Amino acid sequence: LQPLLFLSTRLHLDDFLSLSKVIKRLALGVESLHVTIRDKSVSVTSIHQCLLHTKNITDLELILPQLSTIGWVRLFRDLRFPRLRYIRSNAPHTALAAFLMRHRRITYLSVERCNRSKRPCDFGAVSLPSLSAVTGPIACVTSAISSKLLTYASISCYTQRDFSTPLVDFTSKLSPLPASRITQLSIPFDAGDVHFARHIAEAMPRLILLEVIEKPR
Repeated sequence: LQPLLFLSTRLHLDDFLSLSKVIKRLALGVESLHVTIRDKSVSVTSIHQCLLHTKNITDLELILPQLSTIGWVRLFRDLRFPRLRYIRSNAPHTALAAFLMRHRRITYLSVERCNRSKRPCDFGAVSLPSLSAVTGPIACVTSAISSKLLTYASISCYTQRDFSTPLVDFTSKLSPLPASRITQLSIPFDAGDVHFARHIAEAMPRLILLEVIEKPR
């Protein structure tokens, strides 16, 4: 079984840090770390210390809605996890991109809305050659994809701009990567796109599971 650690309150975080000082091997034994704290009084320093102690994690979930972009940059500084393969976070992509560059062995990436409204997402400079599954806004997801191993993609939409991105843009951005390897796809679509099904079938012949989310009217 994989050792799990869930921290959802300031008290949980403080207790873990206190115990880690007494029992050194406690933090080193954590393999799956989930930090979902919405308390604005929690300091970046405390969360950063927690991450520094848990060096052996393979899975990381960081959901911190109260944190500013600057706070995220401070949080990610100097962090390196040699075994990290999975990350899910609501971090601004500006801050997360630099972290991902130090963790190129990641196989699963799940992100939320981008903090870039006009300029291209910072994921465009990130290379994740082992990525097999990705979840996030369409423009950011396609920017992050550089892996021939990709088999799962879930495209989320947070803004009208996301919904206005044509399906052909998504599949063309996969090229020359083998979009045909994708077996599971979740993607928004415009009911007015009469070529939607045909385009999916042609671009991804190995598709087994398809979930579509209709654009709100």
